[in-house]
Amino acid sequence: MSDQFLKDKFWFKNMSRLQSCFQHCQELQYLPEGLFGDSEQSSLGSCYNAFYQCDKLRYIPYLGIPTGTGQTVQLRNIFHSAVSLTKIPEGFTFQTVQGNGLNAVFHECRSIKDFSAIFDGTTDAFANINRTTVQMQSLFRGFTQLTEFPYVGDFNKCDNATQLFYSCKNVKRFNSLYTHLDFTNTTDMANCFQNMENLEELPEIKVRSLTDANSTNQT
Repeated sequence: MSDQFLKDKFWFKNMSRLQSCFQHCQELQYLPEGLFGDSEQSSLGSCYNAFYQCDKLRYIPYLGIPTGTGQTVQLRNIFHSAVSLTKIPEGFTFQTVQGNGLNAVFHECRSIKDFSAIFDGTTDAFANINRTTVQMQSLFRGFTQLTEFPYVGDFNKCDNATQLFYSCKNVKRFNSLYTHLDFTNTTDMANCFQNMENLEELPEIKVRSLTDANSTNQT
């Protein structure tokens, strides 16, 4: 299927669902420029499992996740196990994420080195989320190629940090912009730093009410 065919047929023009669209496309290496347009996909809802286990996919062109006042977009598992993905696509935002939160969004995306789409050096990646709190289970699980975890934003909207940094095996430290890790709205941190085998230091960790059962199990 040629790039031009995909564009001419407007397969992804103003789409409402991307759910499981490319799931298990294990030989897919890239997507053509312009496939998702160059502006916000204002009607987009579920992106669940959209690129799940696209093992060889290295690059996704601009993907304009809706912004505004809503809380309707399902991002859970969108890039789950896209192990060759090197960059978060431009246009990607957490702002309108719905109830399932950010669970496993970048699970095992071990090759991502470019975080500029969600943190451009000034804007906190999580600051404009419309929800008061949001689940972040396994959000950055398995980032095995990083030696320093980059600053992407404050975690004070995180209500569940289970396995958040699980198996980030080569991370030695967090970027110095993290004067502390703010988990004051978090109720569960089980396995949060488990299997970080080379971790040498942590910023101060602030918590307030870890109320879930076994909330510090193997933290």
